[in-house]
Amino acid sequence: MVNSNLSVEEVAVYDRQIRLWGIDAQNRMRNSKNLIINLGGLSAEVVKNMVLAGVGSVTLVDSKKVEEADLSANFFLEESDLNKNRAEAACPRIQKLNSRVEINLETSVTDAKELTEEWLSQFNTVLATGLKYEELCHINEITHKHKQSFFAADLNGLYGFVFADLVEHTFKIEREKPNIPTKIGPETKTRSIVSSVSKKDSGKHVEILTKLEKYRPLKEVVENAVSGSFGAQFKGRRLLKISPLLPIQLAYWTTPKEELNFDSFKAHVTQKAADLGLPTGIIQDSVIQSFLSSVHAELSPVASVLGGVLAQDILNVLSLKEQPIQNFFIFNGDSNEGPIYTL
Repeated sequence: MVNSNLSVEEVAVYDRQIRLWGIDAQNRMRNSKNLIINLGGLSAEVVKNMVLAGVGSVTLVDSKKVEEADLSANFFLEESDLNKNRAEAACPRIQKLNSRVEINLETSVTDAKELTEEWLSQFNTVLATGLKYEELCHINEITHKHKQSFFAADLNGLYGFVFADLVEHTFKIEREKPNIPTKIGPETKTRSIVSSVSKKDSGKHVEILTKLEKYRPLKEVVENAVSGSFGAQFKGRRLLKISPLLPIQLAYWTTPKEELNFDSFKAHVTQKAADLGLPTGIIQDSVIQSFLSSVHAELSPVASVLGGVLAQDILNVLSLKEQPIQNFFIFNGDSNEGPIYTL
């Protein structure tokens, strides 16, 4: 039986993924409206995966023109696109991936703070890349108010991050039914088990859990990290294994531009580590130097990895399936590590 919102043709096209996450999840994605700000190499990877998955619409906000640096990481752009608007140049190639997905463009906005609350509030998910901290906070303030799923992400050479604020997000996971009854209630500081339903599937007893995750907005995470409570949850060697990129990225957002030299920035990173309750031993000069020399630089292999993780998380959020990022994913392409930290 075909769902009323999915045509026979759509069911045929998306058959494999419908088998994976179900027709209801596919329907939710099909009816979703998604905003992506700035079409760099990272967001190109996200757009590709979302469009192929069959979301309802993707709106691209980008006023920038194609430069030489864009060609190395953004596979939607070609040399003939130089000096053209990035979104306009990429749009026909994006549309070819899936004609069923509506692609919209907004190319006149040069400052993300110009995006109004009324306009932003129409989207189910908002992904902001390549923005200043103040712009990220402006957008996140609106999305948090309207209970929209917000993602901030960026690449810095071999490094990258994803921040998620889903406000209050309910999702389901399916697992083999345990022998011990599942306890309904708080599971972690941010996550609760709301309900548990058992069923028999192909001769196996499975349990479907509904969980609720609660999130904090970016500004609160960055500027209120002064209690040391984050570091208190780690002990011994685990504390020393915290990625140095965590205090580096947080410090970068609040460091004045004129102080983005090694000595001054290291002082800010050291202070941020102390605010988080982290030992100074995790701070590495080589990582700080590499970060400062590659801010906003996009490398295709890193964009592929981080973009794949980010796109999958957005699709999971839309489909209400699986555990989402809570709330900071840090990727280190040098060590090939990608821990998730809850701040």
